[in-house]
Amino acid sequence: MLSGMGLKDTTLLSIGAIGLINPLYTGGAMVFPNIAYTTGEVFGESADGYMLNLFVTKPIGDTGTFVQAWPEYFQAKGDTVEMESRSFNVMLNAPIKTDRTQWLMTKLEYGSADIVTPSGVRLEGDLELTAEIGVKWFF
Repeated sequence: MLSGMGLKDTTLLSIGAIGLINPLYTGGAMVFPNIAYTTGEVFGESADGYMLNLFVTKPIGDTGTFVQAWPEYFQAKGDTVEMESRSFNVMLNAPIKTDRTQWLMTKLEYGSADIVTPSGVRLEGDLELTAEIGVKWFF
């Protein structure tokens, strides 16, 4: 969508706070509300905004396997640029080894992103489904 438009890079820094709602009140799920302030450059132009998430994590069995789901909203605006995205994510992660140094990581993300370029061109992204699968090693 953006290739060939000659846009500068986007570099953002987010600083936020995350909380934990006691699993006694959430049916055993760990619920983490998150809010973050974001600042930096969108396509080379100064911008700031925020990000909101609500992470819900539920262990499956006693091996360390867990499922995590969360909605995410992100917005950053400057004088001439804008970025906004909405997504819903689901992860299923499981240890491959009993010492938990190797994990199977899977993620599905369904969402879209809209932007306004420095020249004022508005691009509305289509909803997309992205699937990721991989292995992580922890030392």
